[in-house]
Amino acid sequence: YNARKKNRETEKTFKSVILAGVHDIKNLKVHIKERRLLTEDEAKLIDKTTYNSPWNVAEKFNLDMTFNPEEIATMLVEYEADYKIGMNIAEISKEIYSYTSGYPFLVSNICKVIDEELDKNWSKLGVQDAIKIILNEKGTLFDDLIKNIEHNQELYDTIYDILILGKEKIYNIDTYEKGIMYGILRKGINGKLAIHNKIFELRIYQYMISKEEAKKEVLSYEYRTNFIDELGDLKIDVVLEKFQLLMKQEYRKQDEKFYEKQARLLFLCFIRPIINGTGFYYVEPQTRQDNRMDVVITYNKKQYIIELKIWHGKVKEQKGLDQVVRYLDSQNENTGYLVLFSFNKKKEYTREWIELEGKRIFEVVV
Repeated sequence: YNARKKNRETEKTFKSVILAGVHDIKNLKVHIKERRLLTEDEAKLIDKTTYNSPWNVAEKFNLDMTFNPEEIATMLVEYEADYKIGMNIAEISKEIYSYTSGYPFLVSNICKVIDEELDKNWSKLGVQDAIKIILNEKGTLFDDLIKNIEHNQELYDTIYDILILGKEKIYNIDTYEKGIMYGILRKGINGKLAIHNKIFELRIYQYMISKEEAKKEVLSYEYRTNFIDELGDLKIDVVLEKFQLLMKQEYRKQDEKFYEKQARLLFLCFIRPIINGTGFYYVEPQTRQDNRMDVVITYNKKQYIIELKIWHGKVKEQKGLDQVVRYLDSQNENTGYLVLFSFNKKKEYTREWIELEGKRIFEVVV
């Protein structure tokens, strides 16, 4: 102490500390056990109690580190004062929040990319373009995101259930402690468990799609030029016809379990190389239930809404059409698409345009 006091004028220290990650003290032994080989004595010692001492001093961490739309808007107001862009601050702040849920690094990164790489394109399209760039960058955040999922089978299965199968799970801090601690999961609407933000969802979809593509090369063919018209727009009806043909040729003998667990992921595998690099897509979180999934694609400044649904009879089919109509209304669109996955062995691979409540819906059965 005296030596430090004597040399205090020449000592160097940090001017600030950055919180890079949080690991609850009681999980440290579990963390060590999962990540490295232990000696026999170490294993016996740890197995006496899964967690650290019951007297551990882990302090409750009650700091909300996310930004709300108003806080994002405050930053944009300062930027606008400096650069006089003329952006719609309320619209852009809500758009950024809708994809990030206020995750600080993602908020800052979107703004940085728009400012430095997209010629200050402060618009909804600019936000989407920034997200496309961010999703294709390597970085510690996404590396840790995927690593934590890959190294924890329970967490992987939970996320797969939510993102691919559309299962609803009640938020429970004990059951889903790891995912919540890592910042991957959070409490969503009506107390349901949710992925923290849409960008995390998109990055996890990329990861799961890549795993599936590695197993099924047929899905990675470059089809894109066949599905673009002379104006540069997507011919979604042709895309869905090709997907129907693929499912008929390659997967017609699959059972109900396959359609429940794999079919929607296969569609995302199929669509990605078509829109990759030019288009943008996301899955609407609020529709991931009742055996449905709404995929929203933006391509050449146009929006396409495709509902994926497991077929469970005519009544459910009509419900699916009604759901498409309601979602089209919410998005101010008049044309939508419905892909019905049927595990009926005697099904007909039909496709047709349906007029319903002033909307046009292209329905495909696969």
